[in-house]
Amino acid sequence: MSLFYRFFDEQINLLKEKGYEEKTTNSPNVEGTLFSEFQRNFSFALHRRYGEDDAVDFSISGIGYFNEHKDVVCFKFNYQFDPNKCDLSIKSIELLSAGKHREILVQSPKDIPHSSQAPERLRNRNHVRPRQMDSNFCRTSENRRRR
Repeated sequence: MSLFYRFFDEQINLLKEKGYEEKTTNSPNVEGTLFSEFQRNFSFALHRRYGEDDAVDFSISGIGYFNEHKDVVCFKFNYQFDPNKCDLSIKSIELLSAGKHREILVQSPKDIPHSSQAPERLRNRNHVRPRQMDSNFCRTSENRRRR
């Protein structure tokens, strides 16, 4: 198995285990959209760094509806690929809902909350910080709604 597909399988399995599939998050996006975005962005990152030693960052984003569609949460996974270490890792997850933002630093898979915990993580005032609204944060997800 190539390195690309090994990393791809590892990350997709982790996202599935943590509940970040369109069906699980009640996303309006077509099933598999998040994983396709990962494949595309990771492939692009590899091509940008082919033959170079610098690490490259990329992200994927999605949207979920929780608590009977009362809570809408946008989430963004920030990745880094380091060709020197032959390492792909999630550096942080950003959650955004109703003007509340939270960035969760990820040092190991156990730091990644299950998707169902996202609304609660944003409600916990100790962990939420104000943020200038970025209109592009969920734009890719909003453009992929089911027809």
